[in-house]
Amino acid sequence: MEQTDVLVAGGGPVGMALAIDLTYRGISCVVAEAGDGTVRHPKVSTIGPRSMELFRRWGIADAIRDAGWPSDHPLDIAWVTKIGGHELHRYRRGTAADRPVFQHTPEPDQICPAHWLNPVLARATGAPLRLRTSLSDVTQTGDHVHAVLTDLDTGARKEVRARYLVACDGASSPIRQACGIDSPARFQPQIFRNVLFRAPELRARLGDDTALVHFLVRSPVLRFPLRSLDGDALFNMVVGVEDEHAERADALSLIRDAIAFETPIEVLSDGDWHLTHRVADRYRHGRVFLAGDAAHTLSPSGGFGLNTGIADAADLGWKIAATLDGWAGPGLLDSYEAERRPIAEESLREANTNLRRTMEREVPQEIDLDGPDGEEARRAMAERLASSGAHREFDAPEIHFGLRSRSPVIVDDPGQSKDITVDAAWRPGGEPGRRAAHAWWDATTSTLDLFGLGFVLLRFGADDRLARFEAAFAERGVPLSVHHSDDDELAKLYDRTFVLVRPDGHVAWRGDALPDDPATLADTVRGAALRAPLAEMPTTPASVDSLPAVLAAGRVAPVVTVDYFGGTNWVVCDPDLARAALLDPRLSKDMALAPEWMRIPGAMLGAQPRAEVAKAMVMSEGAEHTRIRRLHAKFFTPRKLGEWGERITKLADGLLDDLAAEEGEINLVDRFTFPLPLGFFSELIGVPPHLRPALREVTDDIIYSQDQDERAAGVGGLAGTVARWAAEGNVLEQGFVTDLLAARAEDSVSLNEVVTWTTGLIMAGYESTASLIASSIHEALRRPPAERPRTDTEISDWVEETLRVQPPLPHATWRFATEDVELGGYLIPKSAPVQVNLASANRCPHRTAGDEFAPGTGGDNVSFGLGRHLCLGAPLARLEARIALGAFLTRFPHARLSTTSEVRWESDWIIRRISALPVVLSPA
Repeated sequence: MEQTDVLVAGGGPVGMALAIDLTYRGISCVVAEAGDGTVRHPKVSTIGPRSMELFRRWGIADAIRDAGWPSDHPLDIAWVTKIGGHELHRYRRGTAADRPVFQHTPEPDQICPAHWLNPVLARATGAPLRLRTSLSDVTQTGDHVHAVLTDLDTGARKEVRARYLVACDGASSPIRQACGIDSPARFQPQIFRNVLFRAPELRARLGDDTALVHFLVRSPVLRFPLRSLDGDALFNMVVGVEDEHAERADALSLIRDAIAFETPIEVLSDGDWHLTHRVADRYRHGRVFLAGDAAHTLSPSGGFGLNTGIADAADLGWKIAATLDGWAGPGLLDSYEAERRPIAEESLREANTNLRRTMEREVPQEIDLDGPDGEEARRAMAERLASSGAHREFDAPEIHFGLRSRSPVIVDDPGQSKDITVDAAWRPGGEPGRRAAHAWWDATTSTLDLFGLGFVLLRFGADDRLARFEAAFAERGVPLSVHHSDDDELAKLYDRTFVLVRPDGHVAWRGDALPDDPATLADTVRGAALRAPLAEMPTTPASVDSLPAVLAAGRVAPVVTVDYFGGTNWVVCDPDLARAALLDPRLSKDMALAPEWMRIPGAMLGAQPRAEVAKAMVMSEGAEHTRIRRLHAKFFTPRKLGEWGERITKLADGLLDDLAAEEGEINLVDRFTFPLPLGFFSELIGVPPHLRPALREVTDDIIYSQDQDERAAGVGGLAGTVARWAAEGNVLEQGFVTDLLAARAEDSVSLNEVVTWTTGLIMAGYESTASLIASSIHEALRRPPAERPRTDTEISDWVEETLRVQPPLPHATWRFATEDVELGGYLIPKSAPVQVNLASANRCPHRTAGDEFAPGTGGDNVSFGLGRHLCLGAPLARLEARIALGAFLTRFPHARLSTTSEVRWESDWIIRRISALPVVLSPA
């Protein structure tokens, strides 16, 4: 059996770049590539400046510049009606030989298409590159990955064992799929044709009109780049496909239509290219990592795809090396996803913006006409090109250099700006998380040349604690070198007296003085002392589904922080840590511990009365919680559930009877999924029918209104209404409230408590159940009738899977740390408000089916909590959902989602629901 440190699946540019970086760091690796190394249709040609900087580190930048691109060929971008025809606009960029010297990088971009680039990288890998070799049968244990390599020419099989496997195996990535990692499409897929052709006389005929890219502005199919690949005779033309089933023009006629004069042309290839915009949901599965197109596929508009993949390799390489060398903490490898995935998402959005700019650019029919009409059309188009940001597709330094990594191993500088302004003076970047700034350290050495094999401390002043700082790193085996400069301009560029740079060249920390506790900093940057990063999350109600954003925040780190009304809220996202947090007695739900800044009128906590007035069951602890739970429990006994099942079935049948005559589209939320739990809950607490519509209206305002004042008024109004009901005594029917009032003397229940508990039940008692019912039916109607649940077991499994994948409550309500609490290496400070991300906890791959909706697979969920705060009404909610789902599908087996109206959502980070579920009850 062959053994190696790292097995790399895929020998494209990203896989080979990773092998080069690992070899540079002394880590053994094997690269398995199913192809033979031949590039038959080169498409990628511009190597971005950040990639060139990395190639400089690895000693191959000069080889790439010498690969073949003529130094005197213009790098211009010209928007034209035809090549050699009317030129609308030109972005002049000089040539590789005469363009201005860049201040922000020693390595500007370079033209090097894949048929030149790949051989350069192959010669530099320094590791076995197994061509015509497939990789299969991947399994992993706690300390290694096992796979089988098969020679595709001979059929010979060889087992290989590695410490880690990195999948660089392309957009369809069999390894990613085998790991169960989804990579959903983000934007509308597109189909294009790539036409590779040779035109040996074209450059000479164009003369001074030659450009690197001739951007066609001619027709719906010819409005994309035609690019020179070798600066001589080889070209690639992108052609739009409006209808993949329609008859197409042949490649030669398209090329001749794109060129204004006759010239010899040889078509070399013509193939469809399916553009999808994807970012994998996760970048890691145990000891398997994703990089390059396996992790993300971007539109080539902007040239970010390959360069994002090369940066993946640089980020992952040093972290694997540090782990294998023994000085990394357990959080370092986790930071790969936390840092690189948001960069891919931002690059994807930027690339799609560039693509949309082109796709939405209407081309008038008269654009190529001679005469006044044509001249006016071209003048208007030229103005639009100049003002619409068209240059940005070819010059976006803020994407190549300005995107900032965030993770627990990067220490924020409180004084750094959140935004960057790109102008002539902009020089990226001294801020933590950004690629460290380039400047000339001496006549021939860039600051970037100082970085690579270990951490580097740049210092522009003195500090007596330097020796302790160096010792803290040395004691942990973390390689560190210190470089001192008295250059005022360099110090000004980095903006702090001390700047710590990581092996990948990104800033890890900076400050005007060295820390008093250098050991903590050393542990932080090596992933041993984890800091919860800031994540974005929807904290106020909106007419959208919050679940994607909640799940995205859960992927940032196992524990994150969220800005909430000016304070910091901690959110536990990791599935195992979430379960631990739900059971941890140090995380108390006693609302008396809530900080004052959380008591925003109309916000979730502001809906609760002061602690000295009364406590609700979900916001109390200890003996008080036990007492409240005991008083509620008698309403949720198994005997009660049996009685209620009959009543819920009768209510459901009555509502479905009312729907039987409907022939057109209906909103099932208004007609069934909400009235059922509202009707039953109203009976449960004793609200008579004539008061129920007002009940729904006020809870809608409290939970989902986007007007804070309206929410606050709703809370006060509801509490006042309940107080009047309780005081008058003759408004309500027999139910929960009257039973509590009757028990006041026996159980020492105060009137305030009756009001508080009833108000809390009204706000949460039927909303979550209505959401569960609607989501269960929605999931069923998304599938053909044959795939919908039928039996009681299938119905039950379906409801449980809906709870797991579509939880009504994405987060549990707040807990508060009674002391400093350590969870998974993250330290949550005393008094901090804490939430558990139930949605993320439900999608744990090693516990459940992950993101896929798969009823009956044994996936567990914590949607109703765990332990002492397990929702007392969970059995009732499940019962209502099972009855509702089964009754509806039995009555209307061919019901379907509307094709003319959309499903609509309302949500914030605590609760979510379908607000409109348009369906047609009869068969199509």
